[in-house]
Amino acid sequence: MKRYTLFIWLFLSALSLSAQENEKTENTFNWGIRAGVNAPFVDVRSASIDGVGIELPTVNSQIGFSGALFGRINFKRNFIQLEAGTSYLRSTMQLSPLDFIPNLAPEEYPESSVQNHIYALDIPLLYGYNFVKQKPYELAFFIGPKLKYIYKETFRIENIGNYHITRNESLKPLTISLVLGAGVSISRFFIDFRYEFALMNIQDKGGYNLIPPGSNPIPGVLSIHRGINLLSFSVGFTL
Repeated sequence: MKRYTLFIWLFLSALSLSAQENEKTENTFNWGIRAGVNAPFVDVRSASIDGVGIELPTVNSQIGFSGALFGRINFKRNFIQLEAGTSYLRSTMQLSPLDFIPNLAPEEYPESSVQNHIYALDIPLLYGYNFVKQKPYELAFFIGPKLKYIYKETFRIENIGNYHITRNESLKPLTISLVLGAGVSISRFFIDFRYEFALMNIQDKGGYNLIPPGSNPIPGVLSIHRGINLLSFSVGFTL
């Protein structure tokens, strides 16, 4: 009887050690995918037209989209996560026509809006810590830098009455931001919330052409120094 008891104990111990080793191996590295929505908060730091300062324009956020693949290295409660993804950002900026044409009657024309769409590649490198790590549940906080490459941008500015305005702004292709976030996991599925703080001005060069009725274009410089802070929510799973 003692031999059978000893054999069963050894067998169960071996199974337990094997399971622990397998779990350790499986959790050392994993990868996954996430997708979600975002809302940009444009931080306008200064604005001027032809070198003359103007009142900072207001900006309205619109819902955009994002998605990413990631790889994660786990060690105890900590992890390092590298992502590669893409994002689509939308916002609308309100400008006063009087800033472009000072002799307009204020009641004659409404504010002019600039619609801005940005398409970017995102590469964040995040350090995370799991405050809760009790399978199948995890609660983590993460932080890290994010490199953003803007590969496409579109602008559309509304005309002011009989005047036409064209804009030829260019943005810096590479910018850096800081990401803070938290995530909740249940087994392989997770949701996360993150906020991105812009560390750089995204404008490279700014310009416009004002075209009065029946006249030649009048070139000018529209300088709007700004960063894009970003609130995002995403869902995903790990493998």
